[in-house]
Amino acid sequence: MKKGFSLIELLVVLVIISVFSTFVAVNVAGSLGNIALKTASKKVAASLRYARSRAIAESVPYVALVDLNQNRLTVKPDASTSETGDETDGLSPKTKRGGEKRLNLPEDVIFKKALAYDGSESDSRFFAVAFMPNGCSSGGTIFLENSRKREAAVKIDFVTGTVRVELS
Repeated sequence: MKKGFSLIELLVVLVIISVFSTFVAVNVAGSLGNIALKTASKKVAASLRYARSRAIAESVPYVALVDLNQNRLTVKPDASTSETGDETDGLSPKTKRGGEKRLNLPEDVIFKKALAYDGSESDSRFFAVAFMPNGCSSGGTIFLENSRKREAAVKIDFVTGTVRVELS
């Protein structure tokens, strides 16, 4: 009796291994795309939380401006109040002129749309969320989407100004 494997048996095993490897590779590649969406949505939420905390700490309204076309989020002191504020209000000149923070999304993640607190969709390329010194905000929801059409929603509460991420 011969011991060992025939060429046919070896080829069948190699085909089975290659089919399973293909399924694994597709699943891993898909997971990496979802990781980019999850990371981007968490960074957006962190930037919004930063705006809220700076508004409370500095007693100056902050605005988070979402550029839907450029996939950029800019956080800065509200220009209408920081430019006209009294020089003796205790804020440093750097805070009055600077304090801007920008976040660019990765290439495979975009800002899909933005909704105001009442559910109305932003009709321009910009969407602004204002954070007040008492912690409240103008509220809203920002939707992000990756190249595989998976979505994440970053929700800003109108009353408390808290930010949370919901992945779909």
